Amino acid sequence: MYGAIKRGKLFVFTTQMDGLLEELGTYSRELDEAGEPTEKIEDKETYHRLDGARYILSYLLRRSGCRCWTCSVTSRRGSCPSS
Repeated sequence: MYGAIKRGKLFVFTTQMDGLLEELGTYSRELDEAGEPTEKIEDKETYHRLDGARYILSYLLRRSGCRCWTCSVTSRRGSCPSS
């Protein structure tokens, strides 16, 4: 999801998705003893909207034939430069 947002392919409108915006703002990874982020998500059980959005984005990528966010999720199969 981060890549999609960074590349301008995913927009979240404040009028409809307050909960998703809140989850995006508080999402973080647990830190190890050295203060480095681990693979484990902190309070994972509270991020249901983000999980759902991730599943939907994955579906759209598979459906379009795209394996990246450099092209649009509406691109035709085979047009993705990373395919």
